[in-house]
Amino acid sequence: MAKHLKNLKVLMGVEEKNQEDICQHLRVKGFRRYSNGYVSARMTGKENWDSEEMYALADLLGIPDEDLLSYFPRRNKQAEAASLRRIV
Repeated sequence: MAKHLKNLKVLMGVEEKNQEDICQHLRVKGFRRYSNGYVSARMTGKENWDSEEMYALADLLGIPDEDLLSYFPRRNKQAEAASLRRIV
């Protein structure tokens, strides 16, 4: 699991939801292409969740819109800032 998604993983445990539950919920919400591998790639940080996926998961897990960044934060802000400094 990606460190930046720790809060999401903890909330999934509290809500007794697993990655298969996420797959099923996304399919019900109309996201047909979702498989366990697709969700796993996002939970491990190999791929990013898009905004529509985040909102769908917020519905499933009861996350208020104003708390989305607590569960889906930007990855390593310091590393991003350092790479931007190298470009400039």
